[in-house]
Amino acid sequence: MITIIERLVKKDMKKVLGLLLFLNFAFAFPPLQSYQEGSIRFNLPVSWAVQVDEQQGTIFLQENPNDLASPQIFLLTATTNNNSPKAMVEQASQNMKNLGMSNIQILESKPINNGYMMLISGSRNNQAVKSAFISFTNANSIALAGFSANSNRFDELGGVNLIYVTVGGQDPTQYADNSSNSVAANSKIDPLCLNPNDDIYYNLDYCVYQRIKAQGNNIPVDISNIFGTWEAIETYANILEDGSGSYQNTVTGEIIQDSSEYAVDINLYNNGKYEIYYLYNIISGGCKSSVSAYETGDYQIDGRTLKLANASFQNNISQCGQREQRYSGQLNDDSLELVFASQNKVFIDFDCNLRQYLVSCDNFAKQLISLTKIR
Repeated sequence: MITIIERLVKKDMKKVLGLLLFLNFAFAFPPLQSYQEGSIRFNLPVSWAVQVDEQQGTIFLQENPNDLASPQIFLLTATTNNNSPKAMVEQASQNMKNLGMSNIQILESKPINNGYMMLISGSRNNQAVKSAFISFTNANSIALAGFSANSNRFDELGGVNLIYVTVGGQDPTQYADNSSNSVAANSKIDPLCLNPNDDIYYNLDYCVYQRIKAQGNNIPVDISNIFGTWEAIETYANILEDGSGSYQNTVTGEIIQDSSEYAVDINLYNNGKYEIYYLYNIISGGCKSSVSAYETGDYQIDGRTLKLANASFQNNISQCGQREQRYSGQLNDDSLELVFASQNKVFIDFDCNLRQYLVSCDNFAKQLISLTKIR
């Protein structure tokens, strides 16, 4: 991006950026600390790496300097040299192609006070990416500021507004979200999930999922961690009392339990392919039935949405000892919301109408599955 700048000069960036306006939206800025080097002062996200060249008037911030895909912010100034803010922004967006960004789309592009702004989206290494660029003139200089990150981190960190409160030095409280995100204020949550003293309900996956959703699903995660294998294994059993209604193996004397279990493995490969392995077993009255399925296709991460396409499946069904039946077919494209309980635990609410091989669906034709990353 900085190759378009031929000559850099020192400017008061806080004063210049203070002239710019941008629409607010709900987000949470990272913790900020005041940073000053020479006459340059700005707000630095805590633990971010910083490079400042006061003589040339450049600032470069990065969340993780060991990761080229990590969120990063820059600001630089140059003599005008007949460059217009719009041309600077357009060139910066085009240069994203040289940094590996593809499928670039302009989300917003408009003039601002003494300058121009552009917000773009695209993909890089099979991850959805957003970048914002702002250019503006002041006296005999022109400045360019940018912020780029994977889509979910871009939105979580404040989007374009993060530019203003970091290298722009503006007060972050003026962008504060005044809406209430309290769990208690959300009338849709099951009241049984709100009492931390009720271990039975409070710790159920169903309740953990509901509380995270009520809080806006804002648990900090590194979405690049999505690559790998995610697994779910759930078993439910009810050993019947010996006597009327019980089931006993007449050879071993073992009491057979009514039970159900499912196991799900989701593999997300860094080449954009995915696999789902699904197994469901049920034993009732000494009769065992099972469903097994395999699904594969293409995926893309867009923020916290897992987009699946070009999917096919095959599944086998065995009902109480009857001959196994086999099915196969294509699946419609799907978008699955990723609701994270931690860096390595995610909830996905699958649509049983789309995947009819799913068993144990709720009254809304959904099956909530909690997956843990195992590798």
